[in-house]
Amino acid sequence: WWARFKRDGMRGLPSKRYAEVSLSVPLMGVRLVAKLDLLAVEPGKRVVIVDYKTHKKQTPKTLKTRLQTRVYRYVVARAGASFADGLPVQPEQIEMRYWFAADSKPSVTLDYSQAEYEADERYLTALVEEVLTRTDFPKTDDLSRCQFCTYRSLCDRGQVGGAIDAQETDD
Repeated sequence: WWARFKRDGMRGLPSKRYAEVSLSVPLMGVRLVAKLDLLAVEPGKRVVIVDYKTHKKQTPKTLKTRLQTRVYRYVVARAGASFADGLPVQPEQIEMRYWFAADSKPSVTLDYSQAEYEADERYLTALVEEVLTRTDFPKTDDLSRCQFCTYRSLCDRGQVGGAIDAQETDD
C-alpha cells in the first residue's frame, strides 16, 4: 500500500497542502472540532479534505452519512478561509477524499453542496442541542458499540479494544 500511496495518494490534489490540520467553529455555544489528516487548497476554486483509513473500504453511501464526513465538510465550509488566502470556502468547492490503504482502488471522493451544508447544520445543531439538554445518558444495550469507545473501562465494558477491521462496516 505504501508504494501505491507514493504513486497515487496525492494525485489530483491542489498544491497548497496542510497536514494534521485542526479547525473549529462555534455551534450553539460549544466548539465543533475537526482534525483533518490533510487539507489541500486551491484558493477560490477547490478545497480537498483527505482522510486516510487502514480498515476495509466503505461505500460512498455509507461514508456520506458518517458523522466524520458531515462534521469535516461543515467545519471546512465555515472555517477554511484561513487556509484559502482569506477567501470564503463555498460548499460546492469542497470535496472529501477517503483513501483506503488496504484497497487496490483506494479512494472514494464525496462532493459537497449548499443543500448538504444546510442539512448538516440542522443535523449538527440538533445533536448539540440534544447533548446540552439531556440530563442522563443511558448506556447502550448494544455492547458491540462499546468495543472502540475510549471510555469503555469507566462503564466496566472492557479494558482492551476490538479488532480495527470490525470497527466500521457497511451497515
